[in-house]
Amino acid sequence: MHDTGNISIEHVVRGGLWLYGVTIVQSIAGSLYWLIISAIGGPSVLGYTSAIVSLSVLVTSLLSLGVDFSVQRFIGRSLGKDDRESIQSYFWTSAIIFLITHVIASATLLALGMAGLSLGNITPKMLILTSLLIFLNYNLLFHGVFIAFIKTDLLLISTIVGNVLRFIVGIPLVIYGWGWVGATLGYACPLFTIVSAGTLFAIRKMGLKIVFSLAKAKEVLVAGLAVWFPKTIFTVGQWSSVIVVFGFLGALETGKYYIAFAISSMVLMASISMIRILLPVLSGMTDGRKRMGWKVLKISLTIATPLLFILLAYPSIPLSILGKEYVAASETLRILLVATIPLAITHTVTNLAFSYGMYMKVLEIGLYQNVPRLILYLTLAKTMGGLGVAASYLIGSVAGLASSLKIANHIGFKIKWKELGKIITIPLTASILAYITPLTLWPIISLTIIALSSISYIKLNVISKEELKELLISIRPKNIAAKIDPIIDKILNKLYEK
Repeated sequence: MHDTGNISIEHVVRGGLWLYGVTIVQSIAGSLYWLIISAIGGPSVLGYTSAIVSLSVLVTSLLSLGVDFSVQRFIGRSLGKDDRESIQSYFWTSAIIFLITHVIASATLLALGMAGLSLGNITPKMLILTSLLIFLNYNLLFHGVFIAFIKTDLLLISTIVGNVLRFIVGIPLVIYGWGWVGATLGYACPLFTIVSAGTLFAIRKMGLKIVFSLAKAKEVLVAGLAVWFPKTIFTVGQWSSVIVVFGFLGALETGKYYIAFAISSMVLMASISMIRILLPVLSGMTDGRKRMGWKVLKISLTIATPLLFILLAYPSIPLSILGKEYVAASETLRILLVATIPLAITHTVTNLAFSYGMYMKVLEIGLYQNVPRLILYLTLAKTMGGLGVAASYLIGSVAGLASSLKIANHIGFKIKWKELGKIITIPLTASILAYITPLTLWPIISLTIIALSSISYIKLNVISKEELKELLISIRPKNIAAKIDPIIDKILNKLYEK
């Protein structure tokens, strides 16, 4: 177990990088999977599959009751106190609550599908497959447990195995004529793998003695419900965009929007992977929460922002890899990408507020962020299609940022705007080259943006010598620490010499 009370930034960075590795694997494997699926079955297969996936995520967000989030706080707090009995009790209590809700919902949708009923454009067969994904979305509980223990390396391994199985199962089924049914079954493989790995990890850490505590259930649910409503609104605000496109524009346009949405999500995860590790860490700390929050936010944005501006300059490049028909979603992708920085700041403030037990403040951020989205989706989807849905998503993100800044001021979390301005301005300035040079030079310009940003962050001391050292140490293998640490020190001394 780690001691969250004395945990270093190294643990957070390493855990966050492993967690971002999960996103990278999911994004690369997902893009390749959708590329092959689209080539075999066309964009409509992708459209139907993404609609099923989105519906399952929406239903799961309603079922969670915030338990998958609150379990991070209480396990993190118990780890900080080295209270094994509480860890065991919080986990099994949360696991039982989660299991009950998921089994009931999955069985209900399965019954509706078997009875031949439809929900709007969602056919009976789609309902049956949605019920399977809902049951397997139980993996979210284990996501929370892996994050609480900062064992995100195990989550990465499970994700790699699951995505290998995705190709082994999904692609042959589509080839043999199963269409979006086969594609959905392939998509389910990583979920199944994480459920299996999470179960084994939980048994090893918590044992087989199942403990259900009404007192712990009340704690978990009170904390969970406070975050559940805004988190549900956030998830609905995020994933209902895909459902809205499916309902108004059909499977073909849904496939295009979903790809833009998936790419923007990869960039978002680059900025919030470390921030997601913050909740159990902050919950186990007695001092320095705001300092830790700002440091993690700053490091996260210095990693993600250059990538953000590369994709803003060249949105057609990743889209064209999947097929020429997806290039039409370039402007949609750009709009979704702009929401990244506001969302990173909002996530940090949300975790800080939740770690302090300020549940109503978390609720306030969620409402400001997602109510505008839900209202505008229905309005702008009809007039502007996928572009309007993306614009609604961005407007909600900005509204959430405004609310989070107000709450940041309330809790004394100071955002250093001068440093934030440098983080954004440097890659923004470098990306101007993309707009005055031929598209064929995109690999050179992209590397230039990364190089200029990295050098400028160091020379302008946006990232201090100590912070960069912590970042490098967090990613180097521990078994060669004695050999590589002196080399790291020499490199840093050279980089930061005046």
